[in-house]
Amino acid sequence: MENWGDQLRFTQPSLWARESLLALQRLVLGASSLGAQVGDCWLQYAKLCRSAGYYETANQAILEAQASGPPKAHMEKASLGC
Repeated sequence: MENWGDQLRFTQPSLWARESLLALQRLVLGASSLGAQVGDCWLQYAKLCRSAGYYETANQAILEAQASGPPKAHMEKASLGC
């Protein structure tokens, strides 16, 4: 799990290239009961969606992140302007 950040760095910084990797990370972390880390994956996905102009999808990802409990979720919500 430590190398997942490296996997993301080796892909193109686009939503379409990173979406499946983040989904896999969320699935594995969720099965491992690592809720805050699942929330961090949702926040990364929200940032990608926001940078691609998908604001509604970014908002949904932030709501998912808030349900998982990472401490930075409120800051990402503020960045989105919700």
